[in-house]
Amino acid sequence: MTLVELDRALRKLRLSGMADVLETRLRHAQTERLPPLDLMVTLVSDELRRREDRLLARRHKLASFRDPDRSPENFDFDFNKKMNRALIFDLATARFVQQREDARLATEARLARIGVTIGQLAESSPRPVERLLGRRAVGSKLTALAWNRDPRHIQTRPRAHSAGAQSALGRRPAVEQVFKPTLHHLADRIGARLRAKSLASRTITVRVRFADVRSVTRSLTLPAPISATRALAEVAEDLVRSVLADHRDERTLSLLAISVSHLEAHAIVQLELPLGLAGEERRPGTKNGLARSRADQAVDAIRKRFGGNAVDYGSGSRVVRAVPDEFRRLAEREL
Repeated sequence: MTLVELDRALRKLRLSGMADVLETRLRHAQTERLPPLDLMVTLVSDELRRREDRLLARRHKLASFRDPDRSPENFDFDFNKKMNRALIFDLATARFVQQREDARLATEARLARIGVTIGQLAESSPRPVERLLGRRAVGSKLTALAWNRDPRHIQTRPRAHSAGAQSALGRRPAVEQVFKPTLHHLADRIGARLRAKSLASRTITVRVRFADVRSVTRSLTLPAPISATRALAEVAEDLVRSVLADHRDERTLSLLAISVSHLEAHAIVQLELPLGLAGEERRPGTKNGLARSRADQAVDAIRKRFGGNAVDYGSGSRVVRAVPDEFRRLAEREL
């Protein structure tokens, strides 16, 4: 790969920070005879610094500061000697946001000046507090907080609205003997997560990455949500075949990924008549769909009792797993 091709690949990966200084860093590495690891550390540091600068500039723009160049360091504190300079600098760090605390400056100062305690707030009604502070909403809120009543909902970890899995192939030929076992293994991982939470997916998306780091995605929304491993794998196989049909010049695959979205609770399955429609075996309410669901439930029960490697599907067992699935589950969000 030439320097121009490498620059183009880095920009496709949205690593413009590396691409902008790549030639300079390579010359520096040749001059100083830097080891490859030191060169990679330098390039990654450049990319991180570029992203931090962009993030800071974007936040400055969204904040719409009246005077963006003004900072606590060049602020004139001499015009009011009573200002608490240490408090202003502490607020500028936004430490109270990280510690999940409220910055109640005016209210706290007024209550402290009057000498009102939390016990006195709890014993009083909201109306005297409103007359004391001059704001109707603050009186009711402070009285409720004094009794430790806070209606705000605490959400410690939001649940994921989609699930996905991917597998890096290196450089493998774009043939069914390669992508079918891989897609079945990925569908098995996703299907097991869906069934564990009694969920089913209506939209399936696949991502195919070729040897030149170019990626193509395809998605399909089904009339009925599915969670069966084989049904997910069949939909993913059809989508990958459509990608390869549209890119006949591509002969090598480097990555395959499946993601599911539009998740629905799947507690009750509506039975369907055997009308012989296309794709009937993928629908969960048909005879074949119920048989697949029972097979998946049996596999899930065996794995839960004897471990994940106790039983496997015929297609999934042919996949070489460089990274154990137990390690991958550490990075998966709860559905």
